[in-house]
Parts: sequence; C-alpha cells; structure tokens
Amino acid sequence: MPSAAIIAEYSYRDFDGTILYQKLRYAPKHFIQRRPTGPDTWTADLEGVQRVIYRLPELKDRHAIVWCEGEKDVDAAWALGIPATCGHEGAGVWRSYFGEQLIAQGVRRVAILPDNDVPGRAHATAIAEGLHHLGLEARIVALPNL
Repeated sequence: MPSAAIIAEYSYRDFDGTILYQKLRYAPKHFIQRRPTGPDTWTADLEGVQRVIYRLPELKDRHAIVWCEGEKDVDAAWALGIPATCGHEGAGVWRSYFGEQLIAQGVRRVAILPDNDVPGRAHATAIAEGLHHLGLEARIVALPNL
C-alpha cells in the first residue's frame, strides 16, 4: 500500500494572525493536527493550544459570513469572495467559543451550509442553536449536491 501524502495544510491562526496549529489533509483521506514547537518544527498534538475557528483573523468586521463543514469548502468560498469559516473538529462538534470568536470579530449573521447527509444536517442544527443562544442570527441554507 502506498504511503499517505499531504495534499493540504490548513493553518489556524489567532486574532493577530499567528499560527496556533495546522490541520493536515492526507490522501488517502485522513487528517492530523499539529502545533509548532519552533522554527520549522512541529509536534502532532494540540496540547496546551488555544482552539480557534478557521480563518479567524480574516473575519474581522465581516458582519455576515458562511459556515461550512470543512476547510476545503471554506477556502472555496473565499476564492469566490465569500467570507467563511468552520470548526477544526469537523461535523458533529460545536463549541460555544466558536460563536464567541465570531462575535469578537464583529460577525452578526451566519448562513450555515451543511453537507446533505444526516451528520451534516445534525451539525448544522447544533451550530444554529449555539449561535442563536449567543444572540447571533443564523440560518441553515441547504444547497443541492453538497
């Protein structure tokens, strides 16, 4: 069996743009998260690292954004000029600090784009409930073929 190859690196940055950690996507498809331990050195854990939403600093003063299920979709949205983000743990995990980080950046409205499967729809519902609880406007937008 051939060894896995890194096909994407997704950097998670703090409010000031400093890299806190990365999520690596491999082929065949699987993910590993790592944190910097020095110049050009990494360790494959997130021990002691603050967790943030993807592309956090770029959300500053964006009042309306899109929430996607993964980094690949977030990057595709930004390529179209649509501000977007996601959590670092994938479908099924909602953390209240995600919403708190959005509020800190000035976000007020979120359109949630779920994958069209049971886990994707359940995840979108959890996000919407979490955002509503924090006073943000959130709508689930089901698009075909996601």
